[in-house]
Amino acid sequence: GSLEFVQQTKLEFGVEIKKLRRIFEGLRPEGMNRFYGLEDGDDIDIERAIEARLDRRMGQLPSSRIYSAIRTEHRDTAVAFLVDMSSSTNELASDDSRRILDVEKEALIVLSEAIDALGDAFAIYGYSGFGRSQVAFYVAKSFEDPWNEDSQSRVGQLRWMMENRDGAAIRHCTTKLQRRAEKHRLMILL
Repeated sequence: GSLEFVQQTKLEFGVEIKKLRRIFEGLRPEGMNRFYGLEDGDDIDIERAIEARLDRRMGQLPSSRIYSAIRTEHRDTAVAFLVDMSSSTNELASDDSRRILDVEKEALIVLSEAIDALGDAFAIYGYSGFGRSQVAFYVAKSFEDPWNEDSQSRVGQLRWMMENRDGAAIRHCTTKLQRRAEKHRLMILL
């Protein structure tokens, strides 16, 4: 597909994308951090050890949290976006003549840019259907796919399809999230 929609969205929301990326990058762990006040660790925290010694001399129960350690911090989050692609998303979202699906796609692009900066695993799925036995589940970006021109163009090419079938799509997306190893798993329904 074409990247035209994605490029237009990045032009229109460039300032917001930069701000959001900066905010999300601030949430990213720095990697190796020193933690203080631990009951077990690599080094003795001199200040806490002195406080514990003084507490003991004064007849008080000293704290056992006198150690520090360097530990690796990393985020452990997977995010799945689930996009309604039913025929009702072809309706106008507001007075500015943009369709609901276009607003959904713009939100996906802006949030995907920010989540990509954060480094979390994320996927983008769409759904529609005819009745509960004919539900279509579309993959614009799987968890394994990078956020590159291919996945971006697939998001830009999302089109309204059939009718709305939330339940089956939510259950299927939940199953996909449950297979992920990340500790925190988030589904965002658009």
